[in-house]
Amino acid sequence: MPFLCVSELATAAYGKGASEFTLVRVGVIHYPDDVYVSGKYLYNYDTEFMGRVAQFGKWDPRFVFYSNRKDLLNALKEGKIQIALGVDKAWGNEEHLIFSDGSYLVGTSQIVVPDTEKRLDPSDFRTVEKMRIGISGNEGDIYFIKEWGKRYNLNLHLVSFPDDRTLRIAVTEHKVDAAIFDKMLRNGYRRIVVGLQKMLYAAFPANDSVLAQQFNYAMSMTAGHYPLL
Repeated sequence: MPFLCVSELATAAYGKGASEFTLVRVGVIHYPDDVYVSGKYLYNYDTEFMGRVAQFGKWDPRFVFYSNRKDLLNALKEGKIQIALGVDKAWGNEEHLIFSDGSYLVGTSQIVVPDTEKRLDPSDFRTVEKMRIGISGNEGDIYFIKEWGKRYNLNLHLVSFPDDRTLRIAVTEHKVDAAIFDKMLRNGYRRIVVGLQKMLYAAFPANDSVLAQQFNYAMSMTAGHYPLL
């Protein structure tokens, strides 16, 4: 189930001739510290990026926000959305998806602990083996943490939660000692592991190659006009 759907976005952002823009439903992940303005929009990197791409694709994006990637990808397969952002090829499901030609974000996952957690010596990753590490139950984070663990020959104790929000609550309530998040939470946490790299792509249903081609064109135009985005 989607966490939140914002069906009415201000078309004024696209300037005159907004009626020429085609409505497209875009699924994105709602992270715990995203900025949400009630009744208007949720702001994170995905929505900013799609807003820029939409200008060149001539789309009017209607964002649907999900709390986890499993629901996001299921919505794409079921036709509830036409584009999913924040998908990594390592998560599988390739037989159901078309990916954008290139990634629009190269990011990292990280293991964080509450500021009050004093056990970890940064020079000794073995301490992580003694921790219950919360994970938001998606294939991507599980893949990355297992690859990281293999690199250092660590036996990790992972505890799965349905989404980032319940994971954050679990950390607060000391049900787990540490947690994996795509981005650093603003207050009350510190990183103990950084650099579990991931590449994020736009994904489309396997039967919509036309939309994928249009998106690739719009993404290339966006890169030319906004080189720092």
